[in-house]
Amino acid sequence: MFQFLQPQSSTTSIQKVLDVLDQGNPQRGRALFHDARAANCVACHALENRGQVLAPDLMDIFSRSKPEVLIQSILDPSAVITEGFASQAIETTDGETYSGLVVSESGRDILIADATGQTRRIHKSQIELREGSELSAMPGGFGDILSPTQVADLLAYLKTQTRAPSTAEEPGASTEAQIEVIDDWRLEPASDGWRLIKGEQELARFYHKHPEVHRPFWAHVKTPSGLQVTRPFPPVEGVDATDHASMHPGLSMGFAILNGVNFWHNREGRVVHLGYDAMKTQGLVLTLNLQQAYVDADGSQLCKETLEYRIVPNTDGYLISQESMFSADKPFYFGVKEEMGLTMRVATPLVVRSGLGGRILNGQGGENEKGTWGKVDQWWDYSGTIQGQWVGMQLMTGPGNPDTWAHSRDYGVLVANPFPLDIKANRSKRVEVPPGETFTLRFGVQIHQHLDAQGFDPAQSYRRYLSIVSQP
Repeated sequence: MFQFLQPQSSTTSIQKVLDVLDQGNPQRGRALFHDARAANCVACHALENRGQVLAPDLMDIFSRSKPEVLIQSILDPSAVITEGFASQAIETTDGETYSGLVVSESGRDILIADATGQTRRIHKSQIELREGSELSAMPGGFGDILSPTQVADLLAYLKTQTRAPSTAEEPGASTEAQIEVIDDWRLEPASDGWRLIKGEQELARFYHKHPEVHRPFWAHVKTPSGLQVTRPFPPVEGVDATDHASMHPGLSMGFAILNGVNFWHNREGRVVHLGYDAMKTQGLVLTLNLQQAYVDADGSQLCKETLEYRIVPNTDGYLISQESMFSADKPFYFGVKEEMGLTMRVATPLVVRSGLGGRILNGQGGENEKGTWGKVDQWWDYSGTIQGQWVGMQLMTGPGNPDTWAHSRDYGVLVANPFPLDIKANRSKRVEVPPGETFTLRFGVQIHQHLDAQGFDPAQSYRRYLSIVSQP
């Protein structure tokens, strides 16, 4: 039976743990590691596709560290600190103080995680004082609440967490090109984009150019266990609906009216890839930055877009966060049409119309096309059952966006549209961007997998997204 942690009559030492190390029980250790009422290691560490990736990778840890070192890391985490995981203290201009691990940092802001795994993004313009610390970001005090046997249980569990032997590399693959973050999350370059990979499993494919799709997109998006949540690209005839095959490739941003040019239906406008600014790992977040231009059929450039993707593994699966900044030296505008914004096309088992139990849900409790289409909200979740698992994608509108409504259809498409509702009274309206100014749109897509629908809390997922996305 599970026991809550209790204060110990004496402080647990390294030697006391070594004395009972062979009595460690991996099942008890697993409960201690994953349960929020216990050691709650998943607040910062990830194992078994659960937990936050805010701390060092513990997979195969016994192949890299002796038991004495691991015990010391639990009982006295500040004794030896893994490089890059020391705590930092930040004081802001409004007098607030934050301390913890710097998860990511750009020229604009810092993402910091505290000892409970909660994150906060701080603009550098708001930082009054920033100091490093000789303390680990991992909380201390476990020697006072964990018994020697409980520490031995944790080590017994960690000893079971090993990676499968690596298989032969894909022909032509370059080991040097693999960018690892933690627990084998990485981006690998391709000739026309990038591959998101966890272990040996490709989870998504990003295309910055494609002969049939004239804008960048993510295709073949899967949960961390490999269940595909976007419709196959191209769709499989006889299995999937084959409508709009190149207009709905997976996840993509598109605009049916930008300066009067259609960038949605792959006929008039084209988004031209200009190059990557960076593909980097900052802390435990994969970040991809690129530049692209929107050009009309004659090749004239209407505006440029600076695009940043952040891929953040979490307890539900992983988040794809997107920030797009549009600008030009001449005025340009976005029109009113239902095909405007970030769109996703879900896998056939998730489709409401398939009759397999798929569902659309919004933040106000509206369900399916009838209860969500045309309604302004903060998030929409398109989910269903695949191989006995509740899986799906939650589309979220970001801070600073205009009011965003859903073009949500029971046949499997969902668009978060940040422009006026596509009704007759609005079709002459425009969102105009003056020369030299920047128009910014932010979205997040949470890929999730659980045993049942009750296992996923989309409201909590949305709050987590807001805690890490760039503020306006």
